[in-house]
Amino acid sequence: MKIIFWGITSQATGRREMEITHHRTVSLLIKDLHEKFPGLKRLLYRVVVNGKPVRDTTKLKNQDVIDLVPPFAGG
Repeated sequence: MKIIFWGITSQATGRREMEITHHRTVSLLIKDLHEKFPGLKRLLYRVVVNGKPVRDTTKLKNQDVIDLVPPFAGG
């Protein structure tokens, strides 16, 4: 799986992207990321898998691309 960090999530992790091994669900992935990068715990962000917002219970596949997207304003 490939994780892409956007905006403040990139700042909190010190990375733009990373490759990881399979995780069963989004919630388990987030738990592991919060342990590895404690700065992510206090941030507000959305998890997007293959271009679609997902729930914590969404099952993940090895070929998934996961984006951690902070809120943004536009107009």
